[in-house]
Amino acid sequence: MEHDGWHHERDAEQRQKDHLRRERIEAAGWTLIVITAADFQHPIAIVARVYEAMVRCGYARPPPFFTAQWHRIARNL
Repeated sequence: MEHDGWHHERDAEQRQKDHLRRERIEAAGWTLIVITAADFQHPIAIVARVYEAMVRCGYARPPPFFTAQWHRIARNL
């Protein structure tokens, strides 16, 4: 998982490095989850995306459980 900030989109050289690195990561068989600033508005969805990627790779444990406190925090972001 990596965070993709605005500076990566505004800097053509950095954007190119990011794309090439992502291609190498995926060619090696890894799943890369890219998180942007907008994603941080929905932290439970980020956890769900990570869990779903892990399941696709064979992870066989129960899904994450979010307490009421987690939901309160997520609502207030």
